[in-house]
Amino acid sequence: MRRRIIYDPGEPVVLREYPVEALAVLDQSILESADIPSMIRYDRAGEITQRTHLLVRREHLKEAQEVLSAPVSPVDGDAAEDFDK
Repeated sequence: MRRRIIYDPGEPVVLREYPVEALAVLDQSILESADIPSMIRYDRAGEITQRTHLLVRREHLKEAQEVLSAPVSPVDGDAAEDFDK
């Protein structure tokens, strides 16, 4: 009997794995600013978090990878001067 594989674009997939929860939360906020929905999942042993995963929908995976791997540009001169005030 053949097995049928169903492709679900809304299925959550792991985008990245983190050793520290704060890094996952930071990347989640970056994705949120790009209007990409995401969620954090924890692998725990009792009360101790061992790993933290950032998940996105399969349909947003490629875009999320591009957003998180984009180089960070330095602040331009005008914005830096406004910031110092």
